[in-house]
This record gives sequence, C-alpha cells and structure tokens, in this order.
Amino acid sequence: MLEIAEKNSYLKIIFGGDNVQNPTSGALKFLLDLKSRFAGFRFVLGNHDRYWNLYDKETRVKEIYPHRYFFEDENNIRFIYLHTVLKSGKYGLDEEQLEFLKESLEPSSLYRYAFIFMHHNLWLGGYGPQVPYPESSRIIAQWKNDILPIISNGLVKGVFSGDGGGERPGTYNLINGIPHFSTGWSIDRNDLPPEWLRIDLTKEGVEIFWQKLSGGNLFVKKQLQR
Repeated sequence: MLEIAEKNSYLKIIFGGDNVQNPTSGALKFLLDLKSRFAGFRFVLGNHDRYWNLYDKETRVKEIYPHRYFFEDENNIRFIYLHTVLKSGKYGLDEEQLEFLKESLEPSSLYRYAFIFMHHNLWLGGYGPQVPYPESSRIIAQWKNDILPIISNGLVKGVFSGDGGGERPGTYNLINGIPHFSTGWSIDRNDLPPEWLRIDLTKEGVEIFWQKLSGGNLFVKKQLQR
C-alpha cells in the first residue's frame, strides 16, 4: 500500500479508527512514520486510540491527530472527519461536533459535495443486532433524530465508518438517499476476507467500489454511481 501511495500523490488513504490496538510508544511511532511518509494519510479516531486519555500526555498523539474533528476541501470536495467517542467514554457525537457538522454542511459555492468519515457506525448502533454497542438504542436515536437531519440537508454523497468486519462482513445501507458504509478489518479470521472501499471521483460523479481480498485474489464490486 505504501508503495502505491508514494507513487500516486493525489490519493487519500483514510484509516477508519482503532488505528492501533494499543497506543504504545512503538505503535504511535509507527503511525507517525506513516503520516510523515505520505501526505494523503488520514487517521480517524477510534476508541482504541484513547484520545481523551493520551492527548495531554503524549506528544505524538498531538502530531498524529492535530484535530479531534475537522474538514478539508480538495477540488471543491469536502472531506469531514468526526470523533465518535465522547469524553465520558460513550459513543456518539457531542454538541460541539453537531454544531460543527451543521456549519460544515451549509450548502455554498465552496464545495460541490461532501463525504463523512467516522469510526463507529452510529446508524446501526454497532456491528448489527447480534453485537450492539452499549446504549445502542440511544446511539441509533441520536443518528436518526439529531445527525441524519443535518446530513440530509447537506450535499453528502457518502457516510463511512471503520468499525465493521470484526464479527461479520461490512454493511451498506441507503438512508434518506445517502449511502452509509461500514467496513473493517477481519483481524486474524480466515473466514472473513479483509475489505476496504475505493472511492473514485470523476467528472460524472462518484463511483464507490467494495473490494475484498481472499486467497490472494482481489474481488471488486461497484457499489454506487452518482
């Protein structure tokens, strides 16, 4: 992956959180080395990254994650990155981020459309009905009542989370006409192939490809064209 990234400087490679299982000194050094080698790497914060515990204690955490949440524009496309771990340790978005999201998605001439990236799949309340997050009903209700109206009023072409795949393959949901994707890594399971999404931005619109690696073979399915 690094070799591909270094040869294609226009790429963004977005890691969907839980970037390390345990943020030891060695693990943080590894992430910082990756970030320094390729400007297109983005690391979304997950619960295992332990932002709230380490931000004031570990300099490298500040270097890897200079902002807890932020957006950036590239070629009139807005990339929004959110942090789904509250200071209390619960999952969801705090009022500060809800206001940020509302302001970021105000339709304007500054961006044509937006993508939203986060770690936890808040619209599902977990991997699915068999492995819910703690307080999954509250999390799903916040997505439905507080977050979905905001993103439905914006020019959002996709919402992406990175906390799927540990127990089962990732998911695709079309909610209010907006594609919602949850992908993840299968860790050491041989029955679940590693999977990731490739997002191609063309003059005609957006193409999203679901990619899985199994037995050394790459399987690709076009998921969306808009």
